[in-house]
Amino acid sequence: MLRLSRELGARHHETAHLHALASVPEACGQYAAARERYRSVLALARDIGAQPLEGRALVSLGCMSHALGECEQALPYIRQASALARESGERYLEAYVLSALGHCRGSLRQLKEAKAASSKHAPRH
Repeated sequence: MLRLSRELGARHHETAHLHALASVPEACGQYAAARERYRSVLALARDIGAQPLEGRALVSLGCMSHALGECEQALPYIRQASALARESGERYLEAYVLSALGHCRGSLRQLKEAKAASSKHAPRH
């Protein structure tokens, strides 16, 4: 699919496929390699102006920093993704961002902030 997307010049699809492929090293615990792939996805998403994909890449970069024990470095990525989610009105992205923010804040022992971030994306009944 990636090759076909490239052949057709479907850069939005190419970006989405690259994001999916970056999850392979992530799933194998190769967080540094995954982070590099997500950086490539971020660059391409910004180049084509795909804000939802840019936001997903930013959250993924934050999650990789978190997985590598670099929680302080994760927060700027997540904050950027949060701004994009608000600008674009993408509710699923906003939930994804808030979940990641809650995990990072929890790891940093910022429990009050973690609870606030996590409660924002909790399902309402």
